[in-house]
Amino acid sequence: MAEFITKKFLEKVATQGRLVDALNLLEELPDEERARLPKLPQMSSWECVLEEVLDTDHGPEHYTRFVNELLNRGYSKPDIQKMRVVAWETAGWLNFEMMVWDWCHLSESDMIKGLEDRLSKGDISNEKYDELKELMEFYKEAPKKK
Repeated sequence: MAEFITKKFLEKVATQGRLVDALNLLEELPDEERARLPKLPQMSSWECVLEEVLDTDHGPEHYTRFVNELLNRGYSKPDIQKMRVVAWETAGWLNFEMMVWDWCHLSESDMIKGLEDRLSKGDISNEKYDELKELMEFYKEAPKKK
């Protein structure tokens, strides 16, 4: 089986991808256009990040609503970039390496399934498992806005 979620892939995820493109596009949007982006209170923060991990690809415009929501909740660009790596290491593993091929919805439960699958298959150490689980919990709630 070909490996998709490699160290090299994750290094690239840290700086490139649809959510990064959307963040850059969002910076160029006039305030009035940004204000018209839909609010997504029903989605968890992880669900916003996991939109990129679905195996249906859209242009950056599609993802601006999700990064805008995250920024409005108080996440920073570096927070979002870190969350993306965690999302790919967990739900990305489940969706691509385990060939779930979910194109509609991924959530925190999929992140846990991917994480537990990686541990049971010996793909990650107990320390890496704990680190990813800790980061999932840390970023679950939006930082308090100052």
